[in-house]
Parts: sequence; C-alpha cells; structure tokens
Amino acid sequence: MPDESPHELQDLTQRLAFAERLLAGIAQANDSLLNVTDYRKSIQSALSILGKSTRVDRVYLFRCHEDQATQQLLASQKWEWVAEGIAPEIDNPELQSFPLEALFPRWSAELPQGKHIAGLIRDFPASEQEILETQNILSMVVVPIAVRTTFWGFMGFDDCHQGHVWSSSEVDALKTVANSFGGAFARREAETQLQQVNDSLEARIQQRTAELEASAALANSANRAKSDFLANMSHELRTPLNGILGYAQILQRSEELKSQEKAHASVIEQCGQHLLTLINDILDLSKIESQKMSLYPSELDFSSFMQAIIEMFSIQANQKGIIFRYNLSSLLPTGIWIDKKRLMQVLFNLISNAIKFTDRGEVEVRVTGQPSIGKTDQASRQQYYLQFEVHDTGPGISPKDLRQIFTPFEQVGNIEKRSKGTGLGLAISQKIVEMMGGELNVNSVLGQGSCFSFAICCPEVKLESRSALEPSTRKVLAYQGETKSILVVDDRWENRAVLTNMLAPLGFQMFEAESGEQGLEKATATKPDLIITDLVMPIMDGYEFIRLLRQHKSTHQTKIFASSASVFQSDQQKSLDAGGDCFISKPVHLRELLQALQSNLNLEWIYEKKVLRQAQAVDRGALEIHLSSSPPLETLRDLQKLALSGLIKAFRNELDRLDQTSTKYQRFTQKYRTLAASFQLKSIQSSLEQAIAEYLPEVSETEYL
Repeated sequence: MPDESPHELQDLTQRLAFAERLLAGIAQANDSLLNVTDYRKSIQSALSILGKSTRVDRVYLFRCHEDQATQQLLASQKWEWVAEGIAPEIDNPELQSFPLEALFPRWSAELPQGKHIAGLIRDFPASEQEILETQNILSMVVVPIAVRTTFWGFMGFDDCHQGHVWSSSEVDALKTVANSFGGAFARREAETQLQQVNDSLEARIQQRTAELEASAALANSANRAKSDFLANMSHELRTPLNGILGYAQILQRSEELKSQEKAHASVIEQCGQHLLTLINDILDLSKIESQKMSLYPSELDFSSFMQAIIEMFSIQANQKGIIFRYNLSSLLPTGIWIDKKRLMQVLFNLISNAIKFTDRGEVEVRVTGQPSIGKTDQASRQQYYLQFEVHDTGPGISPKDLRQIFTPFEQVGNIEKRSKGTGLGLAISQKIVEMMGGELNVNSVLGQGSCFSFAICCPEVKLESRSALEPSTRKVLAYQGETKSILVVDDRWENRAVLTNMLAPLGFQMFEAESGEQGLEKATATKPDLIITDLVMPIMDGYEFIRLLRQHKSTHQTKIFASSASVFQSDQQKSLDAGGDCFISKPVHLRELLQALQSNLNLEWIYEKKVLRQAQAVDRGALEIHLSSSPPLETLRDLQKLALSGLIKAFRNELDRLDQTSTKYQRFTQKYRTLAASFQLKSIQSSLEQAIAEYLPEVSETEYL
C-alpha cells in the first residue's frame, strides 16, 4: 500500500483534531442544556461552546412556524453566537418571520423531513448563493431540530474564512446535538403548557367561585373557597349516584328478576359509572393544579383487569357498529403493582375517545410487555415494561389541532361529539402517565385515524393461585356464626336505604339513624357490632360523631366505618384520625364493602354454588336427555378456559366446530353465540360453570369459605 503524502497526513491529523474538539464540545453543550435554572442562558452557553469547539464563525437557531393565513412556513432567528470580528445578524429584521419556501425552497422541502443542508456555498443553487454570499459565508451546515417528532426549526453553522467541508460523521454528530436542543425545547414547552393549564384552571375556578359566593369577603382565601366549592360539588353530585349505582347492584343480585332485566340494571350501572367518571375528571384536574394528586399502587390481577376492559368496550363498539380488536402479548405479566384506578382512568379515556370519534372501521387495543432485564424495585420485584396503544380509523387530527389536544377544556374534531365530554380527559391522562414515569404520545393522519400510546414500567407481583370459581367473584348468600348488627347513620334516606337493602338480605340486623345525635342514642341502646356513618351531616358532622363514640364507654371499641362522597385524601385520613377503622367511598361498591366487613368483623362468607344436591329429587331420565344435547364434558371445559381467557374469537370457532360435528348441539351453540356477540363473558362463564356441574358428582349446594 503506497505511503500517504504529507498533505494527506496533515489533512487526516486536522480531521482527527476537529473530531476530538467536536465531541468534547457536544458533551459540554449537553451539560449546559441540562441547566434548567436559566433556560435562555443555557441555550446561549451551548451555542458558544459549539461555535468555539468547531471553530466556525457563526452558530444560530431558527424557529419555524406555519402562518395561519397563508399556510406558509415562516422562519425567525431566535439565538445566535458569532466569533470575534463577525457581524451579528440576530437583530436583522429580514431574518424574522420570512417565508422559508420563497427564499430557500430546498430547505423548506428537506429540513422538515429530517434531512440536512451542507456544503460549500459555491456549490449551492444560484438563488441561495446570492443570499448567503452577502454574509461572506464560504461553507455551512444546517441540521433540523424536532420536538417530540414534530419539526421545530433548524440549527446552522457558518464558516466565513476556511470553507470547511463537513464529513457525514461530523454532520451526524451535529444532528445528535440538535436532538439535545429539541429535548430542551420540549421540556420548556411542557413547562409552559403546564403553567398555562394552571393559569387557565385558576382563572376558571376563581370566576366560578365569585359567581357562587354572594360576597368575596366571606372567603378567607381563593384556595379555601375553591376547596369548599369542590368539596360541596363532589358530595352533591356523588350522593345521588350512590343511590343509582347502589340499587343497580342490588337489582343485579335479585333472584326475582329475569336475566334480561338484570342486564338492564347492568346498563344503568355502566351509565352511572360513566357519569361518575366525568365528574371525577373535573375534580382530578383541580388536584393536579394544586399538586394534591398522588398514586396509590396496589396488587392488580392484570389479566382480569384487561379482560374487563375488553368486555366493556367490546359492547360499546358493537352497539355502534364498528369492529373492536384487541391484541394482548403472551409475555404480559399476570400480576403487577400499580394504581389500578388511575391506569383504568387513562385507558377508559383513550378507548372511549377512539370509539366516540370512529363512525366506521375499527378500534384496536394493543398491549405488549417485556421484563426490564436487571431492573428491580426496592422490594426486589422484577420491573416490567408495558406498552399500551389505542388505534382507530376515525377522522384523524390535523397538525394544528394536535398542538392543543392536551390543553384542558380544549376539544377538537366534530362539533357534535365535542359536547360528549368535558375536554379534560387527555390533559388528565397525560399527567397521570407522566406521574407513572411515562409519556402520552399521539400520531394521527387526517382522514385516516389516530394512535395514542404510552409506555410505563411497573413491578411484577406473584398472585396466589386462583381457581375458575374465585371466591371473590361469586355471589355471597350469608355468613357463618351469630347474627351481627349494623347501625347506619346518614342524613340522606337514600344512602341509608342502599346499605340496608345491600346487607339485610345477607343476615345482618340493620338499624338506622338520620343524624349524629340520634346515632349516639341508638348506638348506646342497641350496642351494634358495626357503625357506618356519613361524614357530611348537619349540626353534628361525622368526625365529631366518631370522636364522641370513641369517648363513650359502651362504644369506644365498636368498629366504625366512615362513608363519604368526598374524594379528598385529607378528608379520608381525617376520619381515620378521628377514630374510624375503615373508609368506604360513595358510591358504595358492594364487593369493596364486603371485603371491609370480612376483615373487620372476622366473617366467613357462605357463597352460592349452583350445582346438584343429593337431597334434590332429580329426574335422572330427564337429566340424561338434557346431557345428550350438550357437548361432552371435555368440550365444555375447553370452552370455559377460552371464556376465562377472554379469547372470544377462539370461543366462536369452537362453537362453529360443534355445529359441524352434530346438529343436536345447535340450541347450545346458538345460546352461547348470542352471548359472545355482545361479549357477555361473565354470563358465559356462569352458564358454563352450571353446565359442567351437571356432569359432576352430586355435592352440596352452598360452600363455606
């Protein structure tokens, strides 16, 4: 191989020295960009570092934006560093809001696509040379800057003395530092956006407070007035919902109602839950503004959680006439440690939005997961990386609207569909995802659809082995042992009625009181095993009532549950500090209430088990005829496994196979095909459980656990 010439060696040495300076400068610039205390100073410092390390004559940043009237891409110089002896251009009015396409059409076309402009000016198009040579530029490189995948502007390096020819590796290095600037701008935009949320919310709350308060002099401060308003609104809206949702649960447990009527009660419950979600959206944004929102993680059966979501939204999509698909990775963990309520809130918002704005086509939910190798939490639990995606074939979102969809109270898209929400869901979801350590992203093509996605890391938890008939999912009939008495104290008769009608059928002796004073009298007279009290009552509130109970010798050890529509964690903690043993939120969920009763009163539930009893007078001949028209036991078990896993498509395929096997199964398959069409997984599981039980040896009708 021939020896390199002295000129080539010198050029190589210069290149290596330049590369070394460039890398060192990029590292220092990145450190400067991480300085969040002075945003503008950190940007200017980074430009200075890059200019000196590359030994160019000018380094600058241009911000690009779309003109609302002409739809042209306009560019404005925002930052600049110049070497000694070089005239600055930062104050040049011609470099502010000029049409990029008119002066530099090549730049306007290539930079937004992630391409760069580099080379000697003499090799540039004549129109560009004419403009650039007036600034005595010999060579330059211009690289794009993106903020969260959106084109923000560009960064340029001018050489007015040597005419440096930039290599591809040097340009790549400059693109890397441009990404760092994009990250700094993204952080700045997020800070600005959050400040705008705070300012907007504060203005709206103050306006609403002024309307509700007859005199501002009666309020000690704006924050106190806002807290009072939110507490009252929470109680007044959630209290009637307690009656709606409570009686919906009671009706679904009734043995006298037909299955269709129970399904109607289920619809009432779902609508009530949706209304409750809208109310919580307004309250949650206020918590975010006041930095009172916190995450409360707990053990979550992730498989059952996703199955419930799929079942709920499959019905909604089916009613609207669009396809609902779901793709759950086989690598997903069975149990995770996370705030179930907040994760449900984010998914509910994203999926319901997708269904709401999609009139034709489909909505698809994809969930993938993989363990984060080598990552564990403080409890040495394996960290799992979970990716959630919600795709739809709706109208899509324009680039203009994409910039405001996460702004509170802002709604984009079809005017008719905007009125179906508060305009807060995405802003709240974005904040919740950030609190979970992730970032909510959106990609959308106008006229084709949108995709909202986020990724989070959470610990995996090992759940205890659960049978197909998990006790907590079965209907509670009663409890073992002597009768327990419960006193319900609430100034609202509907709240007392809900608890009484929930618990009396289970064997509890129920007493009622409509005030704290009456509650004290009945507590000392009846000596109940448990007292459930509201917190917001006239004259004597629940806190004072609990304190007096704890001071009285006949009730100082009685179990006390506080039940309230308040959503503030401080109110819940205040009830426990006053002497309460447990807090039950309104609207009351029966399963939550039963769990609290079981742990505090040491109860053993008696669960319903719908199978044959030996004592029953069963017509064995009729049973054999019935079984002859049912699939084999093994087939029933296979169907049960598919239903428990939520694999509706495979479940339907198995029904089709049965129809091809024999015509005698048609009545059976038609029944389950109807249930599968509306994704009634719980009804399918319950019915299959009973069908399997008919094959099994005779056992007791109830089971004690």
